[in-house]
Amino acid sequence: MRQAGILLAVSSLPSRHGIGDFGREAYNFVRQLKRTGFKLWQVLPLNPLGYGNSPYQPYSSKAMDEIYISLDMLVKDGLLKTAPRFHSASTSVDYDEVRNFKNQKLHEAFRLFAPKRAYKSFINANEWIYNYAVFITLKKHNDLKLWSDWPKEDRDWIKTKSGDLSKYEVDIHYEMFVQFILYRQWMELKKYANKLGIGIVGDIPIYVGIDSEDVWSHQDQFLLTA
Repeated sequence: MRQAGILLAVSSLPSRHGIGDFGREAYNFVRQLKRTGFKLWQVLPLNPLGYGNSPYQPYSSKAMDEIYISLDMLVKDGLLKTAPRFHSASTSVDYDEVRNFKNQKLHEAFRLFAPKRAYKSFINANEWIYNYAVFITLKKHNDLKLWSDWPKEDRDWIKTKSGDLSKYEVDIHYEMFVQFILYRQWMELKKYANKLGIGIVGDIPIYVGIDSEDVWSHQDQFLLTA
């Protein structure tokens, strides 16, 4: 059966917070698709944006980017008191400014977050999350350098997982919290769309990038010395 749909990146949705996200405007768009008879919404990859802010050069094939978290939803969930408007009125996305703005608010939410059964179940069901949280934490502490350029202690942690990460413990748990919120908001949006008869067409990069948790965690599966 033939169906019609629209390709619209989540980042292109209207937003008060500098970039489209999983919040109110995404739900409005789903309802608009329903009203106009469309059946599909195709999105671009939602993975953590890597070099050049490209969704096709992500830091992970499984994680999502925190810039898509709806701050308004965090207010609704009681994790933020307010979600102020992003200061820029630009018609294009300033990724660095948006990321800094959202990270500040996400850290506020993290401080109010109390892990419950749903969070623990999510972490236990997704073994990749801890490795990704370690990877992105080390990457941030190494000025976003390619993992092969990190100090040996950080670069080789994944091989034995015996290095001391105690000084990064809070940051690692923060990154796990971010992924939990992302997946919760995304799955709620997807469930709503499906309930209205709207299917989500995803997109992924053809290959994983070298500067990714996937390659860092599985170095034996890639030809890295060619």
